[in-house]
Amino acid sequence: MSTATNRFRSSSSTLSSQSATAPKKSLNLPSSDRFGVVPNAVLFFCRRIVFAKPKFQLIFWSLVIIGGSILKELQLASESYLPSKRNIFNIYFVKQGWGWSMALLTPFIYLTTMIYTRDPYKLIPRHFIPLLVATGV
Repeated sequence: MSTATNRFRSSSSTLSSQSATAPKKSLNLPSSDRFGVVPNAVLFFCRRIVFAKPKFQLIFWSLVIIGGSILKELQLASESYLPSKRNIFNIYFVKQGWGWSMALLTPFIYLTTMIYTRDPYKLIPRHFIPLLVATGV
C-alpha cells in the first residue's frame, strides 16, 4: 500500500512541478480576432438584455429612459446636427418612412398569413385591414 501511495505522491508532485515551470502560452490570435473582442462583448451583453426575464427588461429600459431624460434635461448631452428636427436626413426619412414600412410589412404579412393559415386567399384581406386603417389615419 505504501508503494501505491508513493507512486501517487510522486506523480502529483511531478504534475505540480511541471505546471509551475511550464511557460505560459499566449493566444496567437489573428488580428481580425483581436478586434472582434469588443463587438462580441457588446453582443454578449445585448443578448443578456434581450433574452432576460420581462421584469429585468422593464427595470432596465425604464432606467435607460429616465437616465436619458435626466441627461437631456441637465443638458449634458451635446447639441449636434443629427438630433435636430431640421436635419435633412430626419426630414427625408420621415417622409419616406411610411413607404418603407409598407414595402416591408406587406410581404411580411402576406408570407406569415400563408405560413400560419395554409389558405391565405380568404384571410389576407382580414390581415391587411389594420394596415389599411393605419395608413388612412
